[in-house]
Amino acid sequence: MQKCLKHLLACFHLRDKGSRLLDHVEWFRENGFMNPDYTVSGTGLKEIKPIVSSKDDLSGLYDRLKEIFPSGNQDGTGYPWRGVRSIVVKKLAKIMADNGITEDEVIRAAELYWSSQFDSRKRRILTYFISKKEKGGEETSDLLEMVQRLKNEDEYRDNSSDSLVFAD
Repeated sequence: MQKCLKHLLACFHLRDKGSRLLDHVEWFRENGFMNPDYTVSGTGLKEIKPIVSSKDDLSGLYDRLKEIFPSGNQDGTGYPWRGVRSIVVKKLAKIMADNGITEDEVIRAAELYWSSQFDSRKRRILTYFISKKEKGGEETSDLLEMVQRLKNEDEYRDNSSDSLVFAD
């Protein structure tokens, strides 16, 4: 463990001199101090993110999302509800890696989104549901909003069930 701490301190010292932490990731893996299922991006330990293994895996997720979003085109725009597979998979890979979202969370969020939007004019196509750059350059994500809503509901449900008192 002392060897790891010395190496970590050396990494941060080198980082101050222009070296990147990424240069030292293999040392951590080889010495058993880093889960091989994770990678480091950027220049800080706080940016350790799960690896999205392959686009084939996310193609399966896309197929599951196609069951939620209808076939055909959105009224008035001509855009396909289900989007283009390659674009959807690319957006999913980025948003899942950046935010630590699981496939199950994506599916639950999509189901919630589709069932809660009664006015089809307000529904977004799958591509824009994942993320969309608005006119001001700001990126929005209905997916992230729905995932957060589900997490809040789950947390509320867990907390309220902990505080239930049953009378005899």
